[in-house]
Amino acid sequence: MLRGGHRLKAQPGRRFNLLSHLIMVAPAMAGSIWLLMLSDRPIEYVATSIYGLMLIQLFVASSLHHGLSHRTEHNRWQKLDHISIYLMIAGSYTPFCLLALQGAWGWSLLGIIWGLAAVGLLLDALHREGDERHKQLLLYLAMGWLILIAIRPLNHALSHGEMIWLVTGGLLYSAGVFFFVQDERWPWAHGAWHMFVIAGAASHYIAISMLL
Repeated sequence: MLRGGHRLKAQPGRRFNLLSHLIMVAPAMAGSIWLLMLSDRPIEYVATSIYGLMLIQLFVASSLHHGLSHRTEHNRWQKLDHISIYLMIAGSYTPFCLLALQGAWGWSLLGIIWGLAAVGLLLDALHREGDERHKQLLLYLAMGWLILIAIRPLNHALSHGEMIWLVTGGLLYSAGVFFFVQDERWPWAHGAWHMFVIAGAASHYIAISMLL
């Protein structure tokens, strides 16, 4: 994280923060291709393409953010890193909306979640680093758990296994937020956040693959 000056000071965990998501770029690409191979309907290709692109951009943006040390570049890529989270949340919703819920529920929820992602993107782009941090976190969590409004139709649309993996992913992401907000107090907290992100993404990936 940036702590003043023109360059970042070396901090415990910085290399891990970079490598933990950098090494996930290739698996994210391979996993996205695999989902496309499992798809056989146009709507499945659309849903998995959007999800795959959002998964890849999450790890790429995070790697760029943690890999750059110049202040100006760091601030720029940190904004992209934060924006990528909004896109990843919306991208993760997309297969569940288009392939599981479908109909009015699916399209309505899809529109709402991408609308919120656009709001988050705009707010993050307009504010300076450090501004509105708590509102940003609240929006992340609100977007993540917005799925609860569709829990009944989802319960009918998903198998038991798909629901378990969906909920597990949500819980892992939410638990990771605790470490995300502690990264200025504990040097390794951000690395722990990254591991929860990987685990949450893996859980949702399994659920999405089961939809195909």
